Amino acid sequence: EGLSQESVLTILQDREGFMWFGTQAGLNRYDGYRLTVYRNDPHDPASLPDGFVNAAFEDAEGRLWFGTKGGLARFDPASGKFVRYPLLAPGAGQEANRSVNAIAADRQGILWLGTSDGLKRFDPRSGAFATLRYPDSQPGEAGASIVNALAFDTDGGLWVGTSGGMARLAPG
Repeated sequence: EGLSQESVLTILQDREGFMWFGTQAGLNRYDGYRLTVYRNDPHDPASLPDGFVNAAFEDAEGRLWFGTKGGLARFDPASGKFVRYPLLAPGAGQEANRSVNAIAADRQGILWLGTSDGLKRFDPRSGAFATLRYPDSQPGEAGASIVNALAFDTDGGLWVGTSGGMARLAPG
């Protein structure tokens, strides 16, 4: 009861004990007593990029990252606001399909993003993105370029789940 919308797409319990629920109409934080709802406000660049929240992730430093249909965002607990990280098309200088469906981090703290436009690497320290075509897919090609799930194994290999199948990318 009290969720911004009934379809829950992602769930995360952070190291502070808060429960986060991403829905199709906002992000909900439960503190054990009440829900706080975060939504997109088109007039506030410090709000969620989009209300459709697909992915939630806490990195090794305790930062909370959220993937939405409008891109990647980091929650700033001090202000209760979000820092947005726009996804850019390779070499185009314009925003690409921005839907972030999955988030994982490697041992170096690099975030790997499963998007509707392929697999992306994001370095939180520099703010730099890199797009990796998975595997051998071409821009605009259906199936393999849509990454829906990510997981690192104990050897550092990245498992990539797409609408066209699954593969393991070797470490390094």
